[in-house]
Amino acid sequence: MDELGPIAGRGVGSQVRFDDRSGPETFLKLMTDGILLAEIQADRYLSKYEAIIIDEAHERSLNIDFLLGFLRDLIRKRSDLKVIITSATIDLEKFSAHFGDAPIVSVEGRTFP
Repeated sequence: MDELGPIAGRGVGSQVRFDDRSGPETFLKLMTDGILLAEIQADRYLSKYEAIIIDEAHERSLNIDFLLGFLRDLIRKRSDLKVIITSATIDLEKFSAHFGDAPIVSVEGRTFP
């Protein structure tokens, strides 16, 4: 967030333990899985979010596994919520099936000689 300088929190914000650089003008918020779990405790529908991106889902942890299960159930209740899962090595078909045959978007990475 240092790259944003003194405007951090206006358009793009972040929240990690003991440091919240987001506010009413934040439209994109980066946060840890632990912060997202805390947000679920306060609002089970994550009603202030339109989209959730879980990045590097192949780096499995108990938190990420719980979040994936929770979000799968939540999108059944909130059809407006978009869930995006990124991973370089995950089994695409299994994840798609887990999320009700969600569409798969494949983006080729860079290759170096």
